[in-house]
Amino acid sequence: SLGVLLYELLTGRTPFDPEVLRKAGLEEMRRLIREETPPKPSTALQTMAAETRTKVAGRRGADPAKIAGLQRGDLDWIVMKALEKDRTRRYETANGLAQDLRRHLAGEAVSAAPPGTAYRLKKFVRRHRAALFSAALLSAVLIAGAAVSIHQAMRARTAEKAAEDRRGEAEAVLSFLVEAFRSPDPARDGRTITVAEVLERAARRLETALSGQPEQRAKLRRTLGSTATALGLSQAAIPLQEKVRDFYLSRSGPRHVDTLAAMQDLARSYFDTGRRREALELGEELVRLRRDLQGAGHPDTLTAVSNLANILEAADRGPDALALREEVLAGRRSRLGPEHWDTLLAMTNLANSYSDAGRRGDALNLRGDAVELSTRILGERDLQTLRAMQALASSYFDSMRRPDALALRRRVVELRTEILGPGHSDTLGAMADLVNSLAEAGRIEDALRLSREVLEGCRRTLGPRHPYTLHSMDNLALMLSKAGGSGEALKLQEELLTLSREVFGPDKLPTLKTANLLAGSCFAAGQRERALKLREEVMEIRLRTYPPDHPDTVLAKQDLADSLFDAGRHSGALKLRQEVLDIRRRRFPPGHPDILQAMKSLADSHEATGHPGDAQALRDEAKSMRQPEPAPPPK
Repeated sequence: SLGVLLYELLTGRTPFDPEVLRKAGLEEMRRLIREETPPKPSTALQTMAAETRTKVAGRRGADPAKIAGLQRGDLDWIVMKALEKDRTRRYETANGLAQDLRRHLAGEAVSAAPPGTAYRLKKFVRRHRAALFSAALLSAVLIAGAAVSIHQAMRARTAEKAAEDRRGEAEAVLSFLVEAFRSPDPARDGRTITVAEVLERAARRLETALSGQPEQRAKLRRTLGSTATALGLSQAAIPLQEKVRDFYLSRSGPRHVDTLAAMQDLARSYFDTGRRREALELGEELVRLRRDLQGAGHPDTLTAVSNLANILEAADRGPDALALREEVLAGRRSRLGPEHWDTLLAMTNLANSYSDAGRRGDALNLRGDAVELSTRILGERDLQTLRAMQALASSYFDSMRRPDALALRRRVVELRTEILGPGHSDTLGAMADLVNSLAEAGRIEDALRLSREVLEGCRRTLGPRHPYTLHSMDNLALMLSKAGGSGEALKLQEELLTLSREVFGPDKLPTLKTANLLAGSCFAAGQRERALKLREEVMEIRLRTYPPDHPDTVLAKQDLADSLFDAGRHSGALKLRQEVLDIRRRRFPPGHPDILQAMKSLADSHEATGHPGDAQALRDEAKSMRQPEPAPPPK
């Protein structure tokens, strides 16, 4: 998007002629954008009409005869690198583009360079494979192209007025962009102006600018909204995207591709900012419309289904999300092939659903395959690879491969920080995962410090009521409890429970987890009756809304059993502890730490209820399962 804006700022026109794209049809438009390389800025200036070039040069204070030469070289290379079809050849970050522009202005060598002969030949062969097999076909294509060119030249004479109108539109857009990107304070150093400020100022100007060109205004609003979303500023994107959706709804109706694309952008931003109910309603409508218009197997339909699955998962409708994700993976493997990056994303998402459903073995296998494929095809620094690595680290953690999880999570945080910056929501999520691994490794002080950093970043970037912010409060409270700060943890958890009930609802999974954590802090602080009451409330809701063998339900049973045992209600504790052990025997292999812990707790309950023989039998069985301690190395 920044490359397109720079192209327009330099040349007064977009890389592809909008009129050509509109006439091409959807599939041809996609082919042009994906396969055809636009002319370099200097070429575009050199080949445009003399009158137009004079106007463009005048607006830039340049000599019309020299303006193309001024852009030849560095600026051509910088723009074309930003617009490169191959994602691995583009700038990795907006800052990389900015640094190259600074180098150009300072007269230094830029990192961008024209593609070599081998690379251009490879692209040519890929695009024209059929033509290389048939010289006759190539000749036919050339002849047809010449005929079309002649025909178009004849038609151009009768379209002079329309072309002049388009030039007027382009100049109006250029004027808007120049004003939007101009510093509001001439005395202020442009290097201190943030992208967020530029986007906000541009959005304000669009309220009054281009009033006679509503379609251009809508396109610019969509571009600004997409840029804000990519920078993690989804809250700022929503007003822009709502106006784009309303424009296309009124102009083209709900069944037009432009309307559907605008709805999809808006649903994503609703989801990212925690407005889950609105995201769900819009996501369900979008899937229905795309299935009806494009068919169940169309790539755009599968993308809409995948986005809806994400929303359903956040709404605690895990089984529905899992079914949709299986549909998406099957469709993408069939339509796109097993190595397409959309297929890799579908693998990662389905593995998440398997993990949430307790199918940890399936999740681990699928995540391992996804990381291997993504690293080989896209590279380690690709964002899709990082998502796959982060998910695999979670499976390592759940499967007791804690050192592997810690090492992988460290690497993900390093890469996300380099690529996205420390304040991006994805970086903060990776840091939160690393907190858990640090705590598991006994590095509580490091985990506590990082937890505070994550919470501060979430509040600053996402706001105090965003789900990520609430989750980071949960993590910090847990780390405080482990570090001995029970008083601060208790206060934070009480605040968190109030927010969770308001944001998610009293019977939703995040709220129940928070209530259970608060109960644990109350228990540790000696508030045993309050802890017992909270855990009974959590258990009643879980059994009413979730399967009895759901991992979180099992943990709630274990916690409630501890409170019942502490209160002297040993029979109730015995019943729950037996259920916990039965479920863990089915889920984990013999000797798993969770099984051994459940056996110890159940043995204590047998002892307290007058069954010492049963207690001893369990302890003997647990002892036989334990792995022997490794022998110390010889001195």
